[in-house]
Amino acid sequence: MLNRVRRYLLIAALGAIPLFAVAVHAAPAGWELRNGSWVPLIPPGDGTPEAQVAQLMKDLDAGHDADVIHNAKRWIQRNKTNPLM
Repeated sequence: MLNRVRRYLLIAALGAIPLFAVAVHAAPAGWELRNGSWVPLIPPGDGTPEAQVAQLMKDLDAGHDADVIHNAKRWIQRNKTNPLM
């Protein structure tokens, strides 16, 4: 019985490795997942879509929810093919 449980845990752990690898590989260039949030590795250039997303994240942390929702909708309409989508 104990061997069966160990075997299932091993299979589950090995099955999760490719999922984690895909999630890390799918990271947008110049961004890193930290504590469940995407953060830019280097400050993005002013006015770039990446800078706009970084500002949205700062505004969200500051509690400006209504502004973030409005600006995020605008960002999505303007950047449909951006890798951050």
